[in-house]
Amino acid sequence: MFMAEIQRYEDKGSIVMDYIQKRDGYYIVENQKVPNAAAVIKQGVDRGISTYVVYHHADEKGVEVVVKARTRDGVEAEEWVRLEYVTEAYKTFLQKMLKKIKRKEITREEVMSTGTIDSPWGKIPAFPTPDLQLEYINHLIRMYSFLPRIAVTKAKNRAILQLLGREFREQEEIEHEEMEIKEVNQQIQEEQTPAVSENQLKYIHALINDWAKRADVNPEVLKQQIKKQIGVESLKEIDRNQASQLIEALKKKIQSLKTETEEEVIE
Repeated sequence: MFMAEIQRYEDKGSIVMDYIQKRDGYYIVENQKVPNAAAVIKQGVDRGISTYVVYHHADEKGVEVVVKARTRDGVEAEEWVRLEYVTEAYKTFLQKMLKKIKRKEITREEVMSTGTIDSPWGKIPAFPTPDLQLEYINHLIRMYSFLPRIAVTKAKNRAILQLLGREFREQEEIEHEEMEIKEVNQQIQEEQTPAVSENQLKYIHALINDWAKRADVNPEVLKQQIKKQIGVESLKEIDRNQASQLIEALKKKIQSLKTETEEEVIE
């Protein structure tokens, strides 16, 4: 009976893996198969990892989400993701155009951006022909429907990877992606960096309160120390990039406090 259950489980697993592969559940990095987000989330589910959205906010520029992943024994990981509509639309549009270039349906010169133009979405890339410009705008409009789901999936993927204790992508690929996003942002964003968002501020205050609770200190004292270190009178003075860096630093500090607590419990 026991062996029959194992065989049934293995058969089911084979069916699921075949299904994932048919859905292109893997992509190739340096001639190696790497599971995509769907495959990673599937592995998380198989290991009893649950995920839930802490908060989700969309504004005229993009989407912010925070997702927590939790194992059966209560170990948690948290990921914050913000995606900009124009940035993601430009990135995915170029990927689409590159496929057309490889198929020789269009030349590289025909899709080279000639700068930026004003639009209802702010500054967007300008393309050489009206047809291509219209195709990009239609792609951008579709992105407004898909980006919230993409952001949640990306955050789930990263949170689960934390708990699985591995990063499937090569470091070089991660660095290239970060450079690509940075270059796109520099090209299409306005010269002035946007101010910190309301949701970023809420998340920062929540992380500071979490830190204070774990360290048994006054959260207001922590806030004053952080503001002094950054060199501002109020956290509202920081820009969005500084807020992102602060969020990452706070998350690392909280994670270190969690680790210290776990080690004390073990001792």
